[in-house]
Amino acid sequence: MSHLIGAIVLFVVLVVGMYFGRSVTYETQWPLYEALRTTASIVFGVMGAWIALIYPDALSKILDKNYENKKQEIHKIKRVLRPLIFSSFCVIIVLLIGILAPVLKQIPHLMQNVELVRGISYALLGCLTLYMGWVLLMVLVPGQEVKQELEQLQKKQDLIKTMQSRVRKSKPNKGVESETSD
Repeated sequence: MSHLIGAIVLFVVLVVGMYFGRSVTYETQWPLYEALRTTASIVFGVMGAWIALIYPDALSKILDKNYENKKQEIHKIKRVLRPLIFSSFCVIIVLLIGILAPVLKQIPHLMQNVELVRGISYALLGCLTLYMGWVLLMVLVPGQEVKQELEQLQKKQDLIKTMQSRVRKSKPNKGVESETSD
């Protein structure tokens, strides 16, 4: 069901982008492409930092040949690697567009159909924007997992503190008893 909804949304973005993008010049579109590239680059950097700072043990365990119980660490790393890889893909596409656009402007046949090319470019821009929105949502997943792990750890620590304080209260203080018995 979610794939069907995604396909419908993608189709709508393509059609709307093709239709309305015909009148949007490349010079107007390019800052939007740059914003996508910047966003994708930031996602790449953040997710790389997540791996290095938050999951260094998981990464080393995955790479260790003798480590048998890798499943949980592999799951954690995959959750971080997916947005990193997907954002890299977006950066590559935008870089290629930046290189190809000036060359394509020199092809007479494409310049005769400039509205069609603008529409295609704008539809691609819409699809990439939708794609990066999805990637940004994926970035939230590891953060939510870390937040839940920290909350569970805090609950355990609070429980331990509560139990320790109860144990201290239930033990008689021997030093006080000996002073009162004299």
